[in-house]
Amino acid sequence: MKISVIIPLFNKAAYIERALASVAAQTFTDYEVIVIDDGSTDGGAAVAANSRDPRVRVLSQPNTGPGAARNRGLAGASGEFIAFLDADDEWLPDFLLRALAVLESGASLVGNGYYEYPNGNSTEQFWRRRGLNDGMHRLSAKTSPRFAVHLLAYLSPWSILARTEVIRRWGGFYERGRCLYGEDSFLFLKILLNETIAVNMQPLARYHRE
Repeated sequence: MKISVIIPLFNKAAYIERALASVAAQTFTDYEVIVIDDGSTDGGAAVAANSRDPRVRVLSQPNTGPGAARNRGLAGASGEFIAFLDADDEWLPDFLLRALAVLESGASLVGNGYYEYPNGNSTEQFWRRRGLNDGMHRLSAKTSPRFAVHLLAYLSPWSILARTEVIRRWGGFYERGRCLYGEDSFLFLKILLNETIAVNMQPLARYHRE
Protein backbone atom coordinates (compact mmCIF):
# COMPACT_ATOMS: atom_id res chain seq x y z
CA MET A 1 0.00 0.00 0.00
CA LYS A 2 1.52 3.32 -1.09
CA ILE A 3 -0.77 5.91 0.56
CA SER A 4 -3.11 5.86 3.55
CA VAL A 5 -5.91 8.46 3.47
CA ILE A 6 -7.32 9.32 6.91
CA ILE A 7 -10.69 11.08 7.15
CA PRO A 8 -11.87 12.19 10.63
CA LEU A 9 -15.66 12.33 10.71
CA PHE A 10 -17.83 14.16 13.23
CA ASN A 11 -21.38 15.10 12.25
CA LYS A 12 -20.61 15.75 8.58
CA ALA A 13 -23.20 13.40 7.06
CA ALA A 14 -24.08 16.01 4.44
CA TYR A 15 -20.49 16.16 3.14
CA ILE A 16 -18.72 12.86 3.69
CA GLU A 17 -19.98 11.35 0.44
CA ARG A 18 -18.53 14.32 -1.47
CA ALA A 19 -15.17 13.89 0.26
CA LEU A 20 -15.07 10.17 -0.49
CA ALA A 21 -16.03 10.83 -4.12
CA SER A 22 -13.05 13.16 -4.48
CA VAL A 23 -10.76 10.39 -3.23
CA ALA A 24 -12.36 7.84 -5.56
CA ALA A 25 -11.70 10.22 -8.47
CA GLN A 26 -7.94 10.29 -7.86
CA THR A 27 -5.73 9.45 -10.83
CA PHE A 28 -3.35 7.71 -8.39
CA THR A 29 -5.11 4.61 -7.12
CA ASP A 30 -2.74 2.70 -4.80
CA TYR A 31 -4.30 3.85 -1.52
CA GLU A 32 -6.48 2.85 1.41
CA VAL A 33 -9.08 5.06 3.09
CA ILE A 34 -9.67 4.95 6.85
CA VAL A 35 -12.68 6.96 8.03
CA ILE A 36 -12.60 7.60 11.78
CA ASP A 37 -16.12 8.15 13.08
CA ASP A 38 -15.47 10.38 16.08
CA GLY A 39 -18.77 9.79 17.86
CA SER A 40 -21.04 11.20 15.13
CA THR A 41 -24.77 11.39 15.88
CA ASP A 42 -26.07 12.36 12.45
CA GLY A 43 -25.67 9.08 10.55
CA GLY A 44 -22.48 10.10 8.77
CA ALA A 45 -20.73 6.88 9.72
CA ALA A 46 -23.45 4.87 7.97
CA VAL A 47 -23.03 6.99 4.83
CA ALA A 48 -19.30 6.23 4.80
CA ALA A 49 -19.85 2.54 5.55
CA ASN A 50 -22.15 2.29 2.52
CA SER A 51 -19.27 3.11 0.19
CA ARG A 52 -18.89 0.47 -2.50
CA ASP A 53 -15.14 1.01 -2.67
CA PRO A 54 -13.40 -1.94 -0.94
CA ARG A 55 -10.47 0.35 -0.07
CA VAL A 56 -12.70 2.26 2.38
CA ARG A 57 -13.14 1.12 5.98
CA VAL A 58 -14.79 2.86 8.93
CA LEU A 59 -13.55 2.80 12.53
CA SER A 60 -15.69 4.23 15.34
CA GLN A 61 -14.73 5.77 18.66
CA PRO A 62 -16.30 8.04 21.31
CA ASN A 63 -16.02 11.74 20.49
CA THR A 64 -12.52 12.83 21.50
CA GLY A 65 -11.69 15.53 18.94
CA PRO A 66 -9.94 15.82 15.56
CA GLY A 67 -6.41 15.19 16.82
CA ALA A 68 -7.36 11.93 18.47
CA ALA A 69 -9.36 10.86 15.42
CA ARG A 70 -6.44 11.47 13.07
CA ASN A 71 -4.10 9.66 15.45
CA ARG A 72 -6.44 6.65 15.51
CA GLY A 73 -6.19 6.51 11.72
CA LEU A 74 -2.43 7.00 11.89
CA ALA A 75 -2.14 4.00 14.20
CA GLY A 76 -3.90 1.76 11.70
CA ALA A 77 -2.31 3.15 8.53
CA SER A 78 -0.28 0.77 6.37
CA GLY A 79 0.81 3.20 3.66
CA GLU A 80 4.32 4.53 3.19
CA PHE A 81 2.77 7.97 2.79
CA ILE A 82 -0.23 9.49 4.57
CA ALA A 83 -2.80 12.20 3.88
CA PHE A 84 -5.56 13.64 6.07
CA LEU A 85 -8.68 14.80 4.25
CA ASP A 86 -11.36 16.50 6.36
CA ALA A 87 -14.87 15.16 5.87
CA ASP A 88 -16.22 18.42 4.42
CA ASP A 89 -13.37 19.16 2.02
CA GLU A 90 -12.28 17.78 -1.38
CA TRP A 91 -9.23 17.00 -3.46
CA LEU A 92 -8.81 17.65 -7.16
CA PRO A 93 -8.25 14.43 -9.16
CA ASP A 94 -4.44 14.88 -9.39
CA PHE A 95 -3.89 15.69 -5.70
CA LEU A 96 -2.23 12.42 -4.73
CA LEU A 97 -0.32 12.03 -7.99
CA ARG A 98 1.22 15.50 -7.96
CA ALA A 99 1.86 15.63 -4.22
CA LEU A 100 3.57 12.25 -4.33
CA ALA A 101 5.83 13.41 -7.17
CA VAL A 102 7.01 16.32 -5.00
CA LEU A 103 7.55 14.11 -1.94
CA GLU A 104 9.62 11.60 -3.84
CA SER A 105 12.13 14.36 -4.54
CA GLY A 106 13.21 14.01 -0.91
CA ALA A 107 10.91 16.12 1.29
CA SER A 108 9.31 14.79 4.46
CA LEU A 109 5.99 16.57 3.85
CA VAL A 110 4.44 18.67 1.11
CA GLY A 111 1.90 21.41 1.65
CA ASN A 112 -0.26 22.08 -1.41
CA GLY A 113 -2.24 25.05 -2.61
CA TYR A 114 -6.02 25.15 -2.50
CA TYR A 115 -9.22 26.89 -3.57
CA GLU A 116 -11.34 28.43 -0.83
CA TYR A 117 -15.10 28.03 -0.92
CA PRO A 118 -17.84 29.27 -1.14
CA ASN A 119 -16.17 31.84 -3.43
CA GLY A 120 -14.04 29.23 -5.24
CA ASN A 121 -10.99 31.50 -5.46
CA SER A 122 -7.41 30.28 -5.52
CA THR A 123 -5.41 31.31 -2.45
CA GLU A 124 -2.08 31.13 -4.28
CA GLN A 125 -1.53 34.89 -4.56
CA PHE A 126 -2.60 35.39 -0.94
CA TRP A 127 0.23 33.15 0.22
CA ARG A 128 2.77 34.46 -2.30
CA ARG A 129 2.20 37.98 -0.94
CA ARG A 130 3.20 36.56 2.44
CA GLY A 131 6.55 35.37 1.12
CA LEU A 132 5.83 31.74 0.33
CA ASN A 133 7.10 30.11 -2.84
CA ASP A 134 7.47 26.69 -4.39
CA GLY A 135 10.40 24.62 -3.18
CA MET A 136 12.06 23.15 -0.10
CA HIS A 137 11.93 24.85 3.31
CA ARG A 138 13.21 24.25 6.83
CA LEU A 139 13.14 26.60 9.80
CA SER A 140 16.42 27.69 11.34
CA ALA A 141 17.76 30.41 13.63
CA LYS A 142 18.07 32.63 10.53
CA THR A 143 14.44 32.22 9.47
CA SER A 144 12.32 35.37 9.69
CA PRO A 145 9.66 34.95 12.41
CA ARG A 146 7.06 36.37 10.03
CA PHE A 147 7.94 33.80 7.37
CA ALA A 148 7.84 31.01 9.97
CA VAL A 149 4.34 32.05 11.05
CA HIS A 150 3.11 32.18 7.46
CA LEU A 151 4.67 28.83 6.56
CA LEU A 152 3.07 27.18 9.58
CA ALA A 153 -0.31 28.73 8.74
CA TYR A 154 -0.07 27.42 5.17
CA LEU A 155 0.09 23.81 6.34
CA SER A 156 -3.32 22.22 6.91
CA PRO A 157 -4.12 18.51 7.29
CA TRP A 158 -6.49 18.43 4.32
CA SER A 159 -3.85 19.78 1.90
CA ILE A 160 -0.69 17.88 2.89
CA LEU A 161 0.88 14.57 1.98
CA ALA A 162 3.61 13.27 4.28
CA ARG A 163 5.85 10.32 4.91
CA THR A 164 4.03 8.21 7.49
CA GLU A 165 7.22 7.61 9.48
CA VAL A 166 7.69 11.38 9.87
CA ILE A 167 4.21 11.94 11.32
CA ARG A 168 4.80 9.06 13.74
CA ARG A 169 8.31 10.24 14.63
CA TRP A 170 7.00 13.59 15.88
CA GLY A 171 4.14 12.14 17.88
CA GLY A 172 1.11 12.76 15.69
CA PHE A 173 -1.53 15.40 16.38
CA TYR A 174 -2.11 17.01 19.76
CA GLU A 175 -5.08 15.37 21.46
CA ARG A 176 -4.88 15.93 25.20
CA GLY A 177 -7.94 17.48 26.86
CA ARG A 178 -10.16 16.95 23.79
CA CYS A 179 -8.32 19.71 21.92
CA LEU A 180 -10.58 21.20 19.22
CA TYR A 181 -8.17 23.54 17.41
CA GLY A 182 -4.44 24.02 16.84
CA GLU A 183 -3.81 20.28 17.12
CA ASP A 184 -2.27 20.32 13.66
CA SER A 185 -0.02 23.35 14.25
CA PHE A 186 1.47 21.60 17.29
CA LEU A 187 2.61 18.76 15.03
CA PHE A 188 3.61 20.82 12.00
CA LEU A 189 5.80 23.18 14.03
CA LYS A 190 7.83 20.23 15.33
CA ILE A 191 8.21 18.96 11.77
CA LEU A 192 9.26 22.38 10.45
CA LEU A 193 11.95 22.64 13.13
CA ASN A 194 13.40 19.21 12.40
CA GLU A 195 12.61 18.22 8.81
CA THR A 196 12.78 19.62 5.29
CA ILE A 197 9.33 20.18 3.84
CA ALA A 198 8.17 21.16 0.36
CA VAL A 199 5.71 23.84 -0.67
CA ASN A 200 3.65 23.35 -3.83
CA MET A 201 1.67 26.49 -4.59
CA GLN A 202 -0.50 24.86 -7.25
CA PRO A 203 -4.08 24.49 -5.93
CA LEU A 204 -4.91 20.79 -5.55
CA ALA A 205 -7.68 20.89 -2.93
CA ARG A 206 -11.01 22.58 -2.21
CA TYR A 207 -11.31 23.98 1.31
CA HIS A 208 -14.93 24.58 2.32
CA ARG A 209 -15.79 27.28 4.85
CA GLU A 210 -19.55 27.01 4.29
